[in-house]
Amino acid sequence: MSRAVSPRGAKHLGLQLVLLRLDTETPAVAVALSEMVFMPLDSERKDIVLQSALPEGEGILIGLLYAGFCGEDHGELFWRRDWRNSLGVVGMEV
Repeated sequence: MSRAVSPRGAKHLGLQLVLLRLDTETPAVAVALSEMVFMPLDSERKDIVLQSALPEGEGILIGLLYAGFCGEDHGELFWRRDWRNSLGVVGMEV
């Protein structure tokens, strides 16, 4: 995780895959989510797999990745509001 520029006090990075099916004809939207995976920022890099069911319906399939920084207080994780938290497009299938 040496490339991630984390905010002060962040201890983990949370990652989640969001799959969005957008039908522009009807219009309809369906969403499916993977489990949220938390990676400690001070550990060695490891491979992770984010799995999600495919959203039902017709139309464009859009893959998004949410990445957000978390702090830790007495063993409990909490989200940090920070401009580095992001949701980005990682793929699209028409």
